[in-house]
Amino acid sequence: MIFHRHAASDGDLLGRAGAYFKLSAVIFRAGAYFKMYCIKLEEELPVPLLKEKKQSLIKENAIHEGDTGSPEVQIAILTNRIAYLTEHFQVHKKDNHSRKGLIHLVSRRRKLLDYLKDTNLSRYQAIVSKLGLRK
Repeated sequence: MIFHRHAASDGDLLGRAGAYFKLSAVIFRAGAYFKMYCIKLEEELPVPLLKEKKQSLIKENAIHEGDTGSPEVQIAILTNRIAYLTEHFQVHKKDNHSRKGLIHLVSRRRKLLDYLKDTNLSRYQAIVSKLGLRK
């Protein structure tokens, strides 16, 4: 893996075989020498929602052909993003900005579930059981 000496801030680098590394910007200055080191995190971190995964979620939860905006599809996509962020917080405990986004996603999913519950109870029960949500 190649590290650049110019890197002065923390950043995630994609290493060989898809392993994630975190570049620590701890630079010790001793004369003209700089020392930088790398901390290896977990080999397989969760990946965000990719286009293929999103398309498969839409296809699995669509009510009819070409359906991308029904509550079931939106709830499935939000559930996947919530699961990704939940795993993200296992590693990054102090990421409070993303935590606020997670709270927003959970409330949006809750509103969609409430709407579906009020309009069509059988569809609500189907999506809750399919996604394994608590209610």
